[in-house]
This record gives sequence, C-alpha cells and structure tokens, in this order.
Amino acid sequence: MWRELSITAERKINKLTKPLLGIAAILLLMVGLLLLTPLVSAQAVTVSVDAPATIAPGDYFTAMVDISSVTDFDAADFRVVFNSTVLAIDDITPGADITDGLIDGTTIPVAQTNEISSGTVKVVINVPGTPGVTGSGYLCQIRFHAIGAASTSSTINLENGTLSDKNATAIPATWTGTTVNIVTPDIPDIPDIADIADIPDISVSPMSKDFGNITVGSSSSALTFTVSNVATANLVIGAITITGANADRFSKQNDDCSGQTITPDGSATLQVVFNPASMGDKSATLNITSNDPDEVTVTVSLSGTGVSVAPPPPVGGTGYLGHKLAILAPWIALAAVIIAGATIFMRRRRAQS
Repeated sequence: MWRELSITAERKINKLTKPLLGIAAILLLMVGLLLLTPLVSAQAVTVSVDAPATIAPGDYFTAMVDISSVTDFDAADFRVVFNSTVLAIDDITPGADITDGLIDGTTIPVAQTNEISSGTVKVVINVPGTPGVTGSGYLCQIRFHAIGAASTSSTINLENGTLSDKNATAIPATWTGTTVNIVTPDIPDIPDIADIADIPDISVSPMSKDFGNITVGSSSSALTFTVSNVATANLVIGAITITGANADRFSKQNDDCSGQTITPDGSATLQVVFNPASMGDKSATLNITSNDPDEVTVTVSLSGTGVSVAPPPPVGGTGYLGHKLAILAPWIALAAVIIAGATIFMRRRRAQS
C-alpha cells in the first residue's frame, strides 16, 4: 500500500514539475534575448529639414538640418537626398557649402561628407572631446543652388539616418524632409499714382552691410535686414534675390519678407549669411522688389572678406627681428669659425718667424 501511494505521489510531482520547467525555460530565453538586444536610448527626437518653400531660378538658399530635444548627443550619420536636376550643392567639402551645426551654444562639427551618387550626399557628424550635448539646434547647414527651371520642384529628404549618444547608444529619431519649389519671381503691379490717394513707401535698413573678415570655409553670423512700410497703403513684397560677382557666397535664411504684404507702419525681416570659399574681398547685391511706385527694386550692398588662419610666428623670436635672426644665425656661426681659424693661423706664423 505504501509503495502504491509513493508511486502515485511521484507521478503527481512529475506532472507539476514539467510545466514549471517549461515556464523556467521560457523565462531564461526571454532574459537571453534581452541581453543580446542592443541598448537603445529611451529618448525620441525629431530631425527635420528647414528650407524655403519657394526659390527663384538660379538663386541660392540655406537649408538647416534641425534637431530637437536631444540628450547626450555625440554623433550622427545620414544621407541628404534631392533631385540633382533641380537643386545642386556646388561644393560638398566640409566648411564649404556644408557647414557645422550648433546645439545650445555647442558647435557640432561636420567630420566627413561623401557624394554617394548624383543627388545623394552622405554627412557624418562627430563631437570629439565632449561628454554629450543636450538641447535643440541644428546638425549642419547646407547651401543649395536652384539650377532647375521655373515650375520644377525637389524634395530634400534625410535617409539612412542614425544618431548616437556619448555611450554609443542609438537614439531613436523621426527623420522628415521638405519640398522646395522653383518659381518665377512676380513683380507686383504698380498702380497709377494719379488714380490713388494712398501709396506704399518701402524702407530698408541697413542699406549696406560689411560682414567683415570671415575665415575661409566658415560662415558668418546671420545679419538681419528690416523691410518697413512707412506709408498709409499696404506694401506688397515680391521676389528677394541676391546677385553680383560673389552672389554664391551670400545666402538668405529666415526670410519672412518674400511674397508678404506689410501693412502701414508694419515691418518684416530676413537674414543673410556670408560664407567665403576663398581669400579676398567679396561683394553682392540684395535685391528687394515691391509695389512701391518710385522704388520698384531696392538694392542693398553686401560685402565681406575671406581670410585664412594667421600663420605662427617664426622660430627663434617674435616679429621681424626674431625672423631675421633665425635666418642669419647659421651665417653668423660660420663667420665666427672662419675668424677663429684665421686668428690661430696668424699666431702660428708669427711664432715661426
């Protein structure tokens, strides 16, 4: 009897043990999968392209690759994809038409660029020596050239994008692009002064701007121009373009004027950035069209100078004197040796005589 009870109990234990072992195996498998899964940061950020919706044929504009609410950012890798028959990046070299970004006051260096194919440019960003950057701003600035004809358009998309933090952990992100349309600038109709009592009057400040000395390959700060209506009728702003010998080195951004109607005593602004690619004086003209009957186009002079990084002082001293001494030192030493040898020779001749 006791043997039968023992066998029965053992069978019941076996029935209970098998499901428990199965559950334990599943739990171990889940733990293993968690250990093998790469760590992903819990934060979610947005990376987007900020560019003007419309641009005139042949004009230049700056697109910002914005990033919002990132924590401990360290590196990024993405591709900029666009229609190469409509838009172009004249020089993809870092510091030329693709320049560094800025997140809450910290410079975000563009480490590498590479043209994968026509209309596809890879951008690699790395922040060396910094324990992660936190905040919002932009990863880089890209200067585009509108080479397409009027009525064409191109998307600017960000593909194969990855972000990582200071621990090399992937940062989840939403990558969004934009569309730029090439349009023919419209010059507003100018009413007959004899038929109206009130007319608009445009005022632009400043009327000229010197961006000063800017290191080749870097960008100046964005300078603001204010367009005001100082009359009693609505001022309609048409196209705003940049022309001249070095028009490709000056670009608009944050343009809140083009195509806008400015009410009496109102104003609007736009900004211009200077980005020299070579040394020397550069100049261009900012052209602002409107329905002001006596100033259909207001021209603003733009200028700046591209400079290189100053060379280190000559070895052996500072300034002109140190440089000359460094050049003459070997000759002075040689002269001293010749004089000493001649003196010894003369002494020996005297002693022999």
